[in-house]
Amino acid sequence: MQDNRLIAIWGSVASGKTTLTIKIAKELAALKKNVLVIYCDNETPMLPLLLPVEERVSTLGDVLSLPEPTVNDLLKHCHVYGGSGYLSILGYKLGDNLITYHEYLDPEIRFFYRLCRQIPDIDYILVDCSHHTSEILTATALEIADQVLQVSTATLKSAVYNESQKRLLQGARYHYKQHLQILNDVFPKQDTYSFREALGGADYIFPHCPAITQQTEEKKLLDAVYGKEGKVFQSAMNDLIKEAFQK
Repeated sequence: MQDNRLIAIWGSVASGKTTLTIKIAKELAALKKNVLVIYCDNETPMLPLLLPVEERVSTLGDVLSLPEPTVNDLLKHCHVYGGSGYLSILGYKLGDNLITYHEYLDPEIRFFYRLCRQIPDIDYILVDCSHHTSEILTATALEIADQVLQVSTATLKSAVYNESQKRLLQGARYHYKQHLQILNDVFPKQDTYSFREALGGADYIFPHCPAITQQTEEKKLLDAVYGKEGKVFQSAMNDLIKEAFQK
């Protein structure tokens, strides 16, 4: 077994988990750590939101459709993201959806994650989970991950989602109580007390950053975040990387 870590990141729609996943990956790559980011969402494919849109692009579904995929097959389907050379991504392309590929079976998904662990020199595998925690790539990642980050916002919709999904993740194999709680997209002077209480406390709080919304639209999520909010965001990120990833 390679000496690497698989981190699952989950949360509600619009929680910002995907943005945080990229920002975490960027920080790890800056530390010269080899990172693979896997995007499980087959309802809103992430590749067209991060890469130039192309007709023929290799996907996560292509890998999982191979009868006996190898590490080399996996590497051929990954896309280098950014200029560092340390960050690669794997996900679905424009037009992919729930019925584009065959229905995945549990043994296939567990074998896939084992292959990811076997990539030479890989340090971190970040799994950006679907908001459907019963989706098989997501459910398996939540079960086998070395660390799980739950991303929430201080909104009623997020709180309702969390309460619903928490009941699905009560089995001992999910280690729900050990999930690190991240409260994201918090506005200045926003009262977050009731939301933090519902989560059992927030381990990390990230501020609302309008610049990140702009970066998403411009496909520039690897850029730094500046300004007052950017400084607070980066401080929280530094704490997260140091305490959750470098321990």
